[in-house]
Formats: sequence, structure tokens, C-alpha cells
Amino acid sequence: MKIWAYINKRITLLLLFAAVILIVLRIINLQLILNRQLQFWLFPLALLAVWKMPHKPQWRIPGVLIGGALFCWALSALHVQGFFYGTVYRPPILLAELNKDDSDLYSQQMKLQYRDISRYLVMPKLSMLHRKFAKQNDAYRWWQSKAASVVFIYGQKNWADISVAGEDIARYIPTDSVKHNAERWIAGEAKKYDLREGRDYFSLASSPQADLLLLALTPEAVHVPLEPMELILQVIGFLGKALNDLTLRPVSLLESEKAMSQAQSALSGGLMVHGSWKSLVAQAFMHFLRGNFFLLRATLVVGEDRGLVDCAVTDFQRAAGKIMLKTDPFIMAAIINNLAVAKMQQAQGEEDYKTVVRLLMQAAAIVDKNGLPVRGGRLAFLNLILLDKQGVK
Repeated sequence: MKIWAYINKRITLLLLFAAVILIVLRIINLQLILNRQLQFWLFPLALLAVWKMPHKPQWRIPGVLIGGALFCWALSALHVQGFFYGTVYRPPILLAELNKDDSDLYSQQMKLQYRDISRYLVMPKLSMLHRKFAKQNDAYRWWQSKAASVVFIYGQKNWADISVAGEDIARYIPTDSVKHNAERWIAGEAKKYDLREGRDYFSLASSPQADLLLLALTPEAVHVPLEPMELILQVIGFLGKALNDLTLRPVSLLESEKAMSQAQSALSGGLMVHGSWKSLVAQAFMHFLRGNFFLLRATLVVGEDRGLVDCAVTDFQRAAGKIMLKTDPFIMAAIINNLAVAKMQQAQGEEDYKTVVRLLMQAAAIVDKNGLPVRGGRLAFLNLILLDKQGVK
């Protein structure tokens, strides 16, 4: 018993020492790589230290309270790490803590300023993911695997990436309105290129006899400046409003038409945000998405509508004119691919078909900074195969 009492006393001292060290580090705001992870252990260590301290029986904390407190801490820690996003709760907009923001003040400032903006512009809620990712690819894979939100913002202070879930567009498209014999074959081919129907692309044609092509729903990510902060937060809010409103509608011809029209109105609101932008890629993204809705409405909801197809072409052309291939390969490839799809809807002769093929070849040649084909480029390559099978060269 004496040995156990001695060990128990030493454990208590060690726990108290660890808790005091962590409190001091937090007070002096010492910036360590594992600062946040260390904070996770502060509460349980302090709680266990208090519990292990020698007390008189009447002053000893009941074990039930200790267990309950630890259980609540565990739930809070899981929430902070984003465990419940995509499983229990799926927020419209999710902001991960930004790298090169050691004190997290910039990330918190973004959240607070967005809250003020959302109040008078009636924007969807922005949730915070208290977690940093060493690489942006890691952040994207985490978000995609969990389907954690409709819009995901991650990256570094001042410049970040925005990713949008293609599923939130595709699931409200009335896919039963048009059937294609080639869909099963092209879906199998697409899987070889890590492309999935309803997540990365949608098989599009204006009628069962029309040429089938693949429309890029969203690019992998859009690299945007976070300054001026007020401007980009307004655009993010309009983006979240457009896609979040869409996901609230059931699947039907009438409801899809209404939802897409409302989404386009929100995107148009984002395009009205003017200021001293460092880059116009955010506006290009809004044009791209609005062009997608024009094209989907023209071919799936309203029926073949030349006016809406013309509007889609205009939006894609405006989007392409606002960005550079060197800095924005993901969205550039998606824009050019979709422009080709829209041009195919307008094609009336051999010259028009040549224009479509030329655009697809241009998109198929686009690669990322590592020399790997981007999503829009892979879709363009498959579209070239489809056109070849249909006799268009």
C-alpha cells in the first residue's frame, strides 16, 4: 500500500506539473507547432490532477462528475477536429484554420466579419474547422471524403482555395428526363480517370438523338485572394447562398427550374460585388457556375433553348477572360471544356464542329503545377473520344 501511495503521489505531481506548464504556455501565447493539440490535453490533465490529489472523503470529487466532464471534453475535441462534419452536421460554408496564421487571429477575424455581413445580406452560416492541414491536397481529400460542407475554404493566410461539392448541383438535376445508351460505357471509362458521374461531371445532351458530352460541374479548387476581406467574404456568402438554396429543393422539373433560377440570382449578386481585387478569379468562378446553370436549364429543364445556351456561352467566355492559365489551371480547363459543350449545342456545320474539337484539345492539354492532367482536362479528353465515336473530328 505504501508503494501504491508513493506512485499515486508522483502521478499527481506530474499531472499538476503538466497542467501548470500548459497554462503558462497559453498565458504567454508561446507559438508552438502543437499549440492547439497541447490545449486539447490541458483540461483532462488538470481534471485528473485535481481528482488524484489527496482529499478528505467529504471533499473528494465524485467519479461520475469526473467521467461526465471527460466525456463532454471528448465530444468537444471531436467537434473541434471536424469529426462530426459530414456525418452529424453538414454546414453550408466551412472555413478551416489558415496556415501562416499562427495565432489564428486572421481566421477568427474572417469568421466574425462574415457574421456581420451575413446579417444584413441574409447569407448562410459559416462554420469554423479548428484544424490546420500541412498541405492543401490533404485538406481537399479530407473534405471530399467526408462531404463535410457545400463550400470549403482552406489554405494560407491572404490566399486560399475554395472548393464546391459537385454533388450539390448534380443531385437536383432531373437526370431521368434524358436517357443515353452511351452513359454506362462512358461512366466506366471515366472511372479510369478518377472521374465520377454526379460528383465531377454530368452527361449532357439536349435530346436522345443529340451528341452526348460531359459537363464539368466544378473544378477541384479555385485559388482566391482573401484581401480585401470584405469583398471576398461577400462573394463567399453569395456562393454559399446559391448552392445551399439549391440543395433545399426536391427533384422535379418545376422545382429544379425554380431552384436553378434562384441560384443564378444569388450568383449574379456575387458578380455585383465591386472593389480593388487582386485577382478576378472569384468573379470567373461565379460566371462559370452561372453558365453551368444556364446550360443545364436549357437542355434539361426548359428543353432546348437557344437563348439560354447563348447566355451560357457568354458566361463561359467572360469567365475565361478574367483568369490566366498559369495561375488558374483547374478552373481554366473546366471553363474551356464547358464552353466546348455549350458550343456543341450551337453547332450547325463543319466549322462549328472544328471549333468544338479545338477547344477540347486545348482543355485536354492543361496540367497542374506537378504536370498532372486536371479534372477539366481529363473530361475534355473523354469528350474528344465521344465525339470521335460520333464521327466528329
